[in-house]
Amino acid sequence: MRYVLLGCVVCLGVVFAVSAISKLRSRASYAAFIASTRELLPRPWPPAAHVALIVLVAEVAIVPLLFSVPMAGLTVAAVLLLAFGGAIVLAVRRGVRTSCRCFGSSTKPLGWLHALRSGVLAALAVTGAVLAGSVTAANIITGLHPAGMAITLLAAGVFAALMIMFDDLVGLFEPTATPDGRASMPAAVRQRRTSEKI
Repeated sequence: MRYVLLGCVVCLGVVFAVSAISKLRSRASYAAFIASTRELLPRPWPPAAHVALIVLVAEVAIVPLLFSVPMAGLTVAAVLLLAFGGAIVLAVRRGVRTSCRCFGSSTKPLGWLHALRSGVLAALAVTGAVLAGSVTAANIITGLHPAGMAITLLAAGVFAALMIMFDDLVGLFEPTATPDGRASMPAAVRQRRTSEKI
């Protein structure tokens, strides 16, 4: 089960690291995150800038915590992800159409699939926390076979990439609107048919 724990830690570490970096890479990125947070929060609430800062600090803190005290890092990650999911569900039910700024520049409006992504990642964090118990960071890899570790790290990296590129992947299979308002074929199908004609 330590392979599963290792996978949970690495996957969530990558996800939160990329999420934090995407918000800190420029003033414009951070300002866009604050604006998205403002739309996401119900009124009256504390200033969006304060909430955004708390979220960012938590994301930054989770990464080293995951690799030093896995149980604590996974628990904090689970709480934060459940809060994200709950906030998204409430926002969607209120009809909020702000874009998801979880990983920076996405302009795709929040939807139920974003809540599902948060739920999947939260389940991963909860699973890891249950398995972690009193395991320390050093004990996670003690006695693990190198080949098993390599496979686990690869799987965790791929899954993290899928979560990070979630909006792009969903966009590939969504129909796009034509000038006359009708839905056209999904981008992935259109791209495949174009390549077949060449």
